[in-house]
Amino acid sequence: MQLWGHTDIGNGRADNQDSIYGNAALGLMILADGMGGQNGGEVASQKAVFGTAEMLEDVLPTLYAPTGEQISALIETAIAEQNLALFRQAEEDPRLRGMGCTLVVVVVSGTTAIIANVGDSRCYHYRGGEFTQVTRDHSLAQAQIDSGIITEDEAEAGAVKNVLMRAVGVSETVNVDFFEVALTPGDYLMTCSDGMLQPYNAAALEELFMRAMDQSDPAHFLVEQAVAAGTSDNVSVQVAQF
Repeated sequence: MQLWGHTDIGNGRADNQDSIYGNAALGLMILADGMGGQNGGEVASQKAVFGTAEMLEDVLPTLYAPTGEQISALIETAIAEQNLALFRQAEEDPRLRGMGCTLVVVVVSGTTAIIANVGDSRCYHYRGGEFTQVTRDHSLAQAQIDSGIITEDEAEAGAVKNVLMRAVGVSETVNVDFFEVALTPGDYLMTCSDGMLQPYNAAALEELFMRAMDQSDPAHFLVEQAVAAGTSDNVSVQVAQF
């Protein structure tokens, strides 16, 4: 596994509330996009990412040939602990009231990637010319798409595009979705915050990723392209090649 990661403040933001962490030796990728006030989003994303990473790095090396179920349970426990810690911190500090973050966690074990997500940051899988979204957004727009109320094109232009239905830290408990991807040599995984998605539709993002694979640092290339394309949000990307 070869791993690249890059984050940028983007256009029009006063600070960067995204956080990323990677550990190629453990097959670990974590990304969060913060929300909530001047400092709240940054606090939430950093604590969620690095708190989750600390627990996973402590426990994963002690497991012998862990199953997907064991790894999922470990990730779920780590996210639950960070969620509760953030919620209590926000209750105690009025300056952080309402803070939270999205979260994507990838753990690669053997030839399988176990992927967890909360919110609308995403994970994609590339194999043999096919670029596929693995995670599903926990957003009002996605819920309306699933219900047939609006189309994907209407969601892109709508006011509910960035309204989250789930986030880490906004309540005492959090529901986490899990996915498994079987990996073969030559596969890629990409995690990203929604700042990477803002300037592109699905076809344009896929085309850009194809170009990124030819770069020495595909994550840096993707972030630079999104910033140049005018994304108004913080933008973060991690890319892993297997």
